Amino acid sequence: MRIRFFLFSSSLLLLAGLATTLHFRPFEPFASNAQAPIRGSYHIHTEASHDGSTKASELRSSAQNLGLQFLVVTDHNTNANIVGDSDLIILNYPELSTPFGHVVGFGLSNGLSSVQRKEPWVLQEIQSRGGKAIVAHPTRRRNPWQGSWEHVGGVEIHNIADQVQDHPLRALKFLITLPFHSELALAQLFKRNDKALSRWDDFSDPQVIGICANDSHGRFNLNSELALWSIELNAPWPEDAKGRKFSAIHSIATGSFHCTSSIIEHGGGFAFVAKLKNQELRPTGQSVAKDEVEALTIEAPHLDTDSLSMVLYRN
Repeated sequence: MRIRFFLFSSSLLLLAGLATTLHFRPFEPFASNAQAPIRGSYHIHTEASHDGSTKASELRSSAQNLGLQFLVVTDHNTNANIVGDSDLIILNYPELSTPFGHVVGFGLSNGLSSVQRKEPWVLQEIQSRGGKAIVAHPTRRRNPWQGSWEHVGGVEIHNIADQVQDHPLRALKFLITLPFHSELALAQLFKRNDKALSRWDDFSDPQVIGICANDSHGRFNLNSELALWSIELNAPWPEDAKGRKFSAIHSIATGSFHCTSSIIEHGGGFAFVAKLKNQELRPTGQSVAKDEVEALTIEAPHLDTDSLSMVLYRN
C-alpha cells in the first residue's frame, strides 16, 4: 500500500512539474549587449552562522564563476572576517538578532554583545559606532521588525527567503518546478513585496536606502543563491583593493546602486537618471527636490527579445 501511494505521489509530482514547464515553455533568460557592470551580492551567511553551511572557499569560487566584484557577508551576531582581494571585495558585517527582529549592522567592524542587542536603542547604538542599521526582512510573517524605526539606515525591500517562508503555495510551485526548469522556478521568487516597499516609503530621508537581499544560507545551489539579486554600483571602481572597498561601502551606504535580477544574463546596461528643468542630469544616489525634476529616465540596453515588459518597482 505504501509503495503504491509513493508511486502515485511521484507520478503526480512528475506530471505537475512537466505541466508547469510546458505552460511556461517560452520563458528563457535574455542577454544584454551592454558591458557587465560592477555588481555584488548582499546578505550572505556562511558556516560562521548557526544556520549557514557555506565555506569561505566555496563563496570565493561561486563569486568568481558569477563574475561578481564584491560580496556583503552578514553572519548572525558575528563577523566572518573572510578575506578578499582586489578582484573580489568582501565586506563582513553582522546580522544582529534582537528581541525586535533582525538588523544588519552595515559598517560595524564588530558585533554587539547579547546585552546590547536586547536594548530598545540598538539601532542608535549601531549608528553611534559609525554603522548603518539596515532592517532585515522587516515584514516577514515569522519574524518581522517590531522595534523603533528611529535611526534606521535602510530597509530590505525584497528578501528572497520571504517569498518562500511567507507564501506556502509559491514555495510549493517553486519546489515542483525546480527539477524541471530551474530558471523558471527562481523567477517565481521575484514577486513585489508591497508591505516592505510601503515601509520604505514612510521615510522622507533619502539616506534611508532600500536594498534587495538574497539571504543565502547555502541550502540550494550556491551560484543560484548569490545571483538571484545583484547590487549594481553607480560609482567608479578603482584599481586597488582599498579604493574598491571604499567605493563599495560608500555606494551602498548612500544608495548609489540599484538592484537587478539574474533573469538578465549578466544584469548590465540599465541606468536611472533624473533630468532637471535646468537640463542638468542627476544619477542614482543623488537627491533632488520634486519640483526641480522635468523627467525621470530609465536607460535600458538592447536586449535579444522581441517582447519586453518593464515594471517600475517603486513610485
